Amino acid sequence: MSNCEKMQTHVHEFLDSTRLAEIQTEPHNHRFAGVSGQAIRRGSSHEFIFATLINSPISQEA
Repeated sequence: MSNCEKMQTHVHEFLDSTRLAEIQTEPHNHRFAGVSGQAIRRGSSHEFIFATLINSPISQEA
């Protein structure tokens, strides 16, 4: 294992929201945020990997 593989580099945080839904009846949007895995060096740049888990305890009734 090289020194580069042993060093922690950085992660990426992201935050965003969806477009408004149900504009005529009940306008709302959804916000989401997360953190990527460690940066993966690729030449003079880097890549990152993240997975998505959606776990919503909120139910909406029609």
